[in-house]
Amino acid sequence: MSERSSDGTVFTQNVLARTVTINTVHDGDQYNYIYRDTPPYRVEPYPPNPGGTRPDGLEKLPSRLLTARHRVVPFSPRPELEALERWRDADAPGLSVLLLYAEGGQGKTRLAAELADRSARESWTAAQARHRSEVASAGGGDETLAVRSPGLFMVVDYAERWPSADLITLIRQHRDAARDLLRILLLSRSAGAWWQALDHQLGKLDVMATDTLHLAALPDDPGTRTQAYTSARDAFGGVLGLADPRAVAVPDGLGTPQYGLMLTTHMKALVDVDAAVRGVVPPSGRDLAALSSYPLDREHDHWRSAHDEGRGPVPTPEEVMRRAVYVATLTPPLAGAEASAALVRTSSTAI
Repeated sequence: MSERSSDGTVFTQNVLARTVTINTVHDGDQYNYIYRDTPPYRVEPYPPNPGGTRPDGLEKLPSRLLTARHRVVPFSPRPELEALERWRDADAPGLSVLLLYAEGGQGKTRLAAELADRSARESWTAAQARHRSEVASAGGGDETLAVRSPGLFMVVDYAERWPSADLITLIRQHRDAARDLLRILLLSRSAGAWWQALDHQLGKLDVMATDTLHLAALPDDPGTRTQAYTSARDAFGGVLGLADPRAVAVPDGLGTPQYGLMLTTHMKALVDVDAAVRGVVPPSGRDLAALSSYPLDREHDHWRSAHDEGRGPVPTPEEVMRRAVYVATLTPPLAGAEASAALVRTSSTAI
């Protein structure tokens, strides 16, 4: 239902299952999504670029530098960015949904962050949606998102993990309340059966503007991968205090298939820089297991030092931390009680 107040503000209310969404339009140049009760998601402004801000604890846990949200490494141009901008700016009115998919570590989240930054600079409202299983505060009180022309650009990471009904609720509610363009970018590791089922359900809701885009591996030409490595090496060296990152030589073997994954290339750069800071020899990188073991060993060393046989600030022993991390890797995001139960069932009871 809709009603107009004396100041010209239009209120549109949609009452859905256990969720009330109120949309407010002020003089036609701004509208607000107001989230009440318990929506199955949390929508918030997309985090701005931190500009290389140094996360805490890097001296002991340098692997945090690999986290996409820190954006420590400058964005490396990807040809898919132009395709994404064309999709966003297309003449298609109303809602358009695009799935960007690639294997883990290929750079989907970083690419989406770059597009969100560019969208915000072009006056789009950039936002991200996270499922309530990921955010403890989801649905915990009213939230408001103000949207101005040309419209709302929304990113949904790990979309394949969402229950289909919740993802459809997110898309439908925002579609029904939108007054300008609405672009929803889904990120996933695959475009398999889950996407086919979702696309079918969206079609039944008359959401026809859907498409997919595959994020390709890094080209195997030496120049592209060398640039990706040196950019990461120099950025990590600056954060970790290496006097001359350029003294760390570009390794052989960047042309092999494993370095088509952006995360692997960045991991090799981080391991080489950290080893140079510590004065040790890094793994060659030909063996991915050895390359991955290096940052894991640094994590284990941090746990061991923090526990210090019961004398340190962290009461949890290293072995228990190992089991807890292993359990967390094998399970989806869990609420506190469910996570505790999983740890108890695996005998990680000392946490």
